[in-house]
Amino acid sequence: MMEAQRLDNTDFAVYYYLGRHYQADLGDCGRASSYFRDAIQRNPAHARSHYYLGACFESSRNLDLATKHFEEAIRLSKQSGDGFSLPWQGMARVRFLEQDYEGGLDFAQRAVQLEPASPAARKLLARALQALGKTDEAVKEWEAAVQADGSDSAVFYQLYRAHSAAGRMHEAADALSRYKAILDVYGAN
Repeated sequence: MMEAQRLDNTDFAVYYYLGRHYQADLGDCGRASSYFRDAIQRNPAHARSHYYLGACFESSRNLDLATKHFEEAIRLSKQSGDGFSLPWQGMARVRFLEQDYEGGLDFAQRAVQLEPASPAARKLLARALQALGKTDEAVKEWEAAVQADGSDSAVFYQLYRAHSAAGRMHEAADALSRYKAILDVYGAN
């Protein structure tokens, strides 16, 4: 990557991928942010660079800047029509951090529309619905998240909580059993 950067300092992709490496592989959002800014400077229309820069700001709880970059990623994704759901998920997470589940619901619903098989999008939608007291709808989304990824113990725990809240003790016991079985095999995830 460094050689590619040296050979062509104008290519935004080098900076984007360095940012992803520092963010995802090394957990260094400070360094990643710098590379995402470099990528955006070279290609302001790159939605993914805006999204991941927003995610770095989200992780440091700078929600104003996170929102700014998620909104820009949404705008750019709409223009390109690429079905990129992550900026919508990011906006839902920001709203949840602000305790605005009603506002986050719209973003989570749009993320699911764009990427129905995304476990993360389904979990965000379920979380919003559950926080808003729409337990039956939340259960359907938790179950859709299970269909997308049946190895996520946290989803079974949330199903247990939702069924318990609705008084469906048999379903709650089944979800708790599945939660414990996954923990026994994989540990917490």
